[in-house]
Amino acid sequence: MRNAQLTNEVRDPSARLVITETATEVAIAPDRGPARTFHPVGKEEVLQLDGVAVVTTATREAGRLVVRYKVDQGRELRYTYSRIASPPQLVVDVQFLERGKGDSVKRVYELD
Repeated sequence: MRNAQLTNEVRDPSARLVITETATEVAIAPDRGPARTFHPVGKEEVLQLDGVAVVTTATREAGRLVVRYKVDQGRELRYTYSRIASPPQLVVDVQFLERGKGDSVKRVYELD
């Protein structure tokens, strides 16, 4: 269930994201569905996705936000959010990892 839900989100991504940051958390709200709040301190947290518990870990790495979703044993989805200054864009790189290897998908959002 976790795998299918997270994979479907990559296949059919939100057209728009709203990101709100404070010193201790980052909330990412898609154009459909509730916001997800992450605490980028490198500790595992449990996030509820439509009643399904998913273990996540968020960190900041070289100016980027990296969120890891543990899907199954040895499998994870890694989202990397980064900003580009010119032109102003948000780049979301999603990697499907199985034992450290896998495919990736990149989505670019124009910033308002």
